[in-house]
Amino acid sequence: MPPKRVPKGKLHQLAVELPQKTILTDISTKKQYSVGKQFATGGFGRIYTCNEVGSKTELVVKVEPFGNGPLFTEVNVFIRILKPDQISQFMKSRSRRRISELKRLGLPPLISSGVFTHGNDRLRF
Repeated sequence: MPPKRVPKGKLHQLAVELPQKTILTDISTKKQYSVGKQFATGGFGRIYTCNEVGSKTELVVKVEPFGNGPLFTEVNVFIRILKPDQISQFMKSRSRRRISELKRLGLPPLISSGVFTHGNDRLRF
């Protein structure tokens, strides 16, 4: 008789819920962001509206536990590969080669990222 399969556990944890007006600080730029309403939850994190402190421009922030890998990977891809000047250069090269001209690339810009502690939980944004 073959061995019984053990059900696999979840690979990633869902982040704790953040109360509105929680302040996130990007240490490298010193910019602060105020968390708004949560509007989505996925397998890897929670997504909230947010605003830079002192600004009315609405942004979006994804939050997940520090130990999860997906957001870490996403942030590093944006930092190393998807720099605004590289995206612009790619789009210009397509139009020079007369390949269908791109008006925009379907990727949101990375505005900020960081790590913070909420209660006893270390989180990444």
